[in-house]
Amino acid sequence: MLYAATVLMATYNGEKFLNQQLESLSLQVGVKLSIYALDAGSTDQTISILQKWIDRGLSLSYQISEGSNPSNSFMTLLQERKGDNFIFFADQDDLWNQNKCLTMIEKHLETKSDVIICQRSIIDEQGNSKAGQTSKKLIPSWNNALVENIAYGNCTLITSKFAKFVSTTSLPEDFLYDSWIYLLASLQKSISGVNSIQVSYRIHSGNAIGVSGKIELLRKYRAWNRFSNQVLYIKAIHLNELTENEKRFFLAYRYCFEKFSLLNLVKVSLWNPALRQNRFESTLFRLVFPILVILFWIN
Repeated sequence: MLYAATVLMATYNGEKFLNQQLESLSLQVGVKLSIYALDAGSTDQTISILQKWIDRGLSLSYQISEGSNPSNSFMTLLQERKGDNFIFFADQDDLWNQNKCLTMIEKHLETKSDVIICQRSIIDEQGNSKAGQTSKKLIPSWNNALVENIAYGNCTLITSKFAKFVSTTSLPEDFLYDSWIYLLASLQKSISGVNSIQVSYRIHSGNAIGVSGKIELLRKYRAWNRFSNQVLYIKAIHLNELTENEKRFFLAYRYCFEKFSLLNLVKVSLWNPALRQNRFESTLFRLVFPILVILFWIN
């Protein structure tokens, strides 16, 4: 039995690695893929490469929307394909394991979760693995999503049910689509992880989104600042699956960014619900949380 699956891809001047990514998609087992690409106005051979794979018989179609950023491209495509059963997101320069789609679909069928995430390794421009650059065991939760994104787009599967839910929300301006999906999915408590590597994420100088060329601590601060803004967009309807205690924790956390209150800041600092995957980082975050909130208000 072949499962019908959809792959959404954002492209822009991706001629260097696009062939390799499309080949890895064409080799997926146990699924029948339909690929939908949105190009941001490439000036290299990207469109020619897409057309070449169409001519080879790959189920692929593309459209052009000049100036679109990756997050907006993915959200546009998601709105168009929200009725499809299983939806994946693909960068233009990665490599997928042959069993990626099938493994994640089977995890959905086992857990009934509407969002499935997997681990990834990091490779360089030549495709060589970078030592120590493998995502660790995934433990998704709503309080982790407050400060960290572990649901990278190229590691995520969503069902049509969740896609329709996401389409009723608006992506906060200048925010990344995958961290928004992770926050929504974790608040709905409908997310599970496949703790095996299914994607080789390529880091290179042309990455539109990623860790290339950034100081790690600065990157983490900027990400935290973005997540802090993101919680302000959450509505009461998104919290329906949380317990009353969890709602109280979430709202107290969010209140720190709605209105500066020293009393509330002290309270949240004492029982901060936010939780990073790494225990040391989580402890460190709790200690510096008051400073980060003050910096948030200064900015």
